[in-house]
Amino acid sequence: MRRVLTALADQPHTKHLCGAAQIAVKTWLAVAINDALDADDATGRGMRTSQAVAAARVGRSERTVRRARAVSVRLGVLVELYRGRELSGDERLALYDEKPGHKQRGYPNVYAVTVCPRRQRGRVAVPRPGRWAVVRSHLEGFGHLPPLGGVSSNSNVEDGFPFAVATAPRDAEPAPPALRSRRRRPGIGLAYRTLAHHALSQLLQGVRPGAAAALFIHHDRGGWTSDALATALRQTAQHRGVGPWANVHSPYGLLKTLLAEVDADARAYLTLGIPTPLPEPVDPCGGPNCDGHGWSYLQIAGVEHARPCPDCPPTIRTAT
Repeated sequence: MRRVLTALADQPHTKHLCGAAQIAVKTWLAVAINDALDADDATGRGMRTSQAVAAARVGRSERTVRRARAVSVRLGVLVELYRGRELSGDERLALYDEKPGHKQRGYPNVYAVTVCPRRQRGRVAVPRPGRWAVVRSHLEGFGHLPPLGGVSSNSNVEDGFPFAVATAPRDAEPAPPALRSRRRRPGIGLAYRTLAHHALSQLLQGVRPGAAAALFIHHDRGGWTSDALATALRQTAQHRGVGPWANVHSPYGLLKTLLAEVDADARAYLTLGIPTPLPEPVDPCGGPNCDGHGWSYLQIAGVEHARPCPDCPPTIRTAT
């Protein structure tokens, strides 16, 4: 079996699988040989070495051992017969009562080390945690390691482990490729912070920062901070007669209008200040129910109700 694994290590398909699993081919070979030496000599089955033990032998992490065994499964030299599971709370207590200080926390996987063709591998269902694999049909000629009666003195456990450890490279595993980061959208940061500001949270409610990011590009480059820009937008809205609690029909359109009136250069805006328009004279309608400030009061069932006066200009109620 060692000759089979050594021959597989030189195959391009093996190198491709190891590269996809982010492990070196020599590391996979060391883990595979270590697993082969732990299997039954006559049948190749009963390989239940835990990942922690295998990792300590080859000098690698448990995650690396898990990846190497996944490569062996895909190559057909390792067949998973039992899927391990964690011990339950009652099982741990019973184990601790029987053997105080025992550190077992679960059952490891059980594999068969063999040369299993793809057609035969397809007959073995993937087991569920704590279950044995279901064989869909009888497996004639299910391989064993090594061939019965063919055990040589060079494949015993005492000579095999040093060989397996020596095969593992001493260098660290190559780092996984860097994830391709998405390009940050211009203005998205300023849009998120400005629209989340308490001064605009109610007035521009419903505007998505991602959709409005393009409107903030020039102000972001102009040196605006979210606090200063939110204050400027709030003041501009008040000068247009839109109060902080106004029911805006199109918040996105209002944001676009307000940003167009605020200079993109923060220094120029903060130096010149916001232009204050002259207040236009507004007179109340003088109706019988109007209070002179744009509100009308009606008596309904003995209870006085206030509502905006339909005959007064809206600027009477929003003027400060």
